[in-house]
Amino acid sequence: MELLCITSWEESIDALPDIPDPWGLPASSLLHTPFEYPLYRNRADNELEPVVVGNVEAQVRLRSFKSRERINAKFMNNSSSEVQLVWLSHDGNEVAYDRISPNTTCRLSTFKTHPWIFRDVKSRRRLNWNDQQVVYCEQAPRVRLAGLPMEHYVIINPPSLIEWTEQSHKAFPAGFKRSAAAFLMSQKYCLRYAARKEGGGRAVCTLSNLPSEVVARVIKFAAPEVWQQINCPFPEGRADLRPAKVPCSEELTLDWYTFKAQSS
Repeated sequence: MELLCITSWEESIDALPDIPDPWGLPASSLLHTPFEYPLYRNRADNELEPVVVGNVEAQVRLRSFKSRERINAKFMNNSSSEVQLVWLSHDGNEVAYDRISPNTTCRLSTFKTHPWIFRDVKSRRRLNWNDQQVVYCEQAPRVRLAGLPMEHYVIINPPSLIEWTEQSHKAFPAGFKRSAAAFLMSQKYCLRYAARKEGGGRAVCTLSNLPSEVVARVIKFAAPEVWQQINCPFPEGRADLRPAKVPCSEELTLDWYTFKAQSS
């Protein structure tokens, strides 16, 4: 049968894990009023960020480092969703700051070695700056407007969407997986029914007439939008995302992150 490769994938659908909600909340609680949004969130020890420290790429518990170099930043929300600015504190936890409506800006003052991330207010998924999910504002382009001090201009963009494939199927919502499984089971039933009726009756076009590549294309067309995330558990999930570059110094090194992790 032409669907052998797909049916083997279909039979393992239930065993594929969903990507966990990074805030550890049930899906029913994702819609909320502004007053329910947490101002502070403790990160788990295994929530690591891919970064480049010096010339070394590593996974670290990213946190703010002491600094006296103040940075004036202007954030532009270039997405269609309301965005929450989130500072990664000296302990590596998330502290919520301003919200930015779509196509509007926000100004704030930060420091050279303080990392920031951006979350969609409703879904709490991460957004990007310059194909990175972490920004040190000092690395953003500088702009000076009349009557204002020099500012670093940070444009927040929605991440790319994950293209549906048999391999990336695990990143899609459970409801879609169930629908895809039902569709494939219907196609299998039609194939068996057509085999029993072969040679008799009038010709009828059913799901059994669709080749496997067309079936896969139908599922791909029906797939919902799923954002790419830097920590997706498959290669397709990080294809166009780059690790953040940490502004190193004599004190801020990879050993500093390692020492902090061991001591905490």
